[in-house]
Amino acid sequence: MNDPSGMAVLKANGISKAYGAKTALSDVGFSCAAGELIGLIGQNGAGKTTLLNILAGRLAPSSGDVRLNGHDVLWEPEKTRPMIGYLPEKPGLYDEMTVQSQLLFVCRLKGVIPEDTAEHIRELAEKTGITDVMGRRIGNLSKGYRQRMGLAAALAGNPSVILLDEPTTGLDPVQIREIRGLIRSLARECLVILSTHILKDLDGLCTRALMLQEGRLIRDLRVSEAAQTERTLRIRAALGRDAAERLLSQLKTVSRFEILPGHVPGEAAALITGAPDAPMERELFQALSKADTTLLELSPVRSELEELFVTALTDRAAEEQNE
Repeated sequence: MNDPSGMAVLKANGISKAYGAKTALSDVGFSCAAGELIGLIGQNGAGKTTLLNILAGRLAPSSGDVRLNGHDVLWEPEKTRPMIGYLPEKPGLYDEMTVQSQLLFVCRLKGVIPEDTAEHIRELAEKTGITDVMGRRIGNLSKGYRQRMGLAAALAGNPSVILLDEPTTGLDPVQIREIRGLIRSLARECLVILSTHILKDLDGLCTRALMLQEGRLIRDLRVSEAAQTERTLRIRAALGRDAAERLLSQLKTVSRFEILPGHVPGEAAALITGAPDAPMERELFQALSKADTTLLELSPVRSELEELFVTALTDRAAEEQNE
């Protein structure tokens, strides 16, 4: 199996891709290394999936190349494929197979040593939370389990680069929280590149964001530690300031809060902050219900990543007007 401790370095050099007269990517270049969790962001049609397919060696660029530890991913697949795990938006799973047989099949394709296969599959199942469905047909799995199954297949062989295309699409909030936790743990061992057009999917997750617009890489953004470790909500409720302070101070999921000034008597507004995946909303609803109090407003405060994204779009528009 591939050694996950190897310091994978992935470099995209002047990647362009055209489909006839349509340009999907234009001169995209960047480099990244193990230990990074990178968000590939942009609106639908920005070129994210095309870029991931090229990074994985599944699609040839019209020009440019991708190198993994110095090896060309397109022309040296025997050296780079074992180091890359790819989860497309719609995982390529065989509905008639059981989870166990699909993982065995993938391990054979990825060259896992036969003597190590059983133990490796057990580890994959534990890591992705599918141990209890190993004997079930994939066609009978829920959307959440199918995503976990696809991720387990991508992790077969212990690749040092993980590419994920919209991994939380169609999942419920609980499933999204679980997948995010798993992705975060993977980044401790390898390089993870995660594509999404939903910025909140990256809140508290990525350390860096590559922003695509109409096939061009327009920004390479570093995300601060604070943006990775917390999120903030604005609330307004029908209770006085003192009562609001007492109620909010009892919420275990809230790490800090700030009562905002200037509201009418009998109402209080505040900013509450907690961990990215902390169920602050649920605990807040329960506390307000117990206090027989009405919630008048609940809205997320725009994250640093959203601020950076909006600023980048504004700056880009201004640059184009000045050209």
